Amino acid sequence: MDAESGKILWHKEAEVLGMAPRFGYATSPLIEGDLVVVEMGGDQEGPGTAAFDRETGELKWQALEVPSSYSSPIAVDIAGSRQLIFSRSREVVALSPQGEQLWRYETGRRAAIPVPIFLPPDRLFISSSDDSFGGVMLRVSRGEEGFQVEEAWTERRMRNHFNSAVRVGDYLYGFDNATLKCLDARTGELKWGKRGYGKGSSWRRLAMDTPLHSSQNRGWPCHTAPTVPRSCRFDRHRWALSHRGCCRSH
Repeated sequence: MDAESGKILWHKEAEVLGMAPRFGYATSPLIEGDLVVVEMGGDQEGPGTAAFDRETGELKWQALEVPSSYSSPIAVDIAGSRQLIFSRSREVVALSPQGEQLWRYETGRRAAIPVPIFLPPDRLFISSSDDSFGGVMLRVSRGEEGFQVEEAWTERRMRNHFNSAVRVGDYLYGFDNATLKCLDARTGELKWGKRGYGKGSSWRRLAMDTPLHSSQNRGWPCHTAPTVPRSCRFDRHRWALSHRGCCRSH
């Protein structure tokens, strides 16, 4: 779409490339250089990801088998290379911008919704609400035999459901299902936890010098909290959402 006029330059019917997942297409496209990279496909056979030319919409490559996920891909510079990270239902996979698989980490979980969090220079935090999985901090390196992935720590204290945690410095803030928590990103140690905010819907740090902002998954009220690992104190607001339906932004 042309940003000035709103004119549609090209479009693709996603279902032509694969059946939609159970809850529809929920991921955000990733703009990486001249590519538009998308996670697509449901539980049927076929590729789960695709890349299109940003200018023309031409299909450049397809990769990875279904099932895919509801988690949006990210692009990072890690272990000396540019990598596209896909947190999928049963695995975490890194592709090169050319669609080549670089490494794979098997999760065994049922679904993936939260977006991976990159902690430079070499770590990735992956989470799921599955009790059998929880959260894991991966460390990616490159050796003589290619890329290597190891678990820096695993912890069932940050089981993100449909919204991702937020990293501030050396700490992760997010919802462990229905409990808001702060973890030490270096060790996975729990710093504090607090209930009473549902599962959260929007959890963002709007600027480097502002507190965290959260809204409940059932609408308002909204809350703000200082980004401190020692304690949890919230101020209550009613300015972001005015509806009472379920809101699941992720």
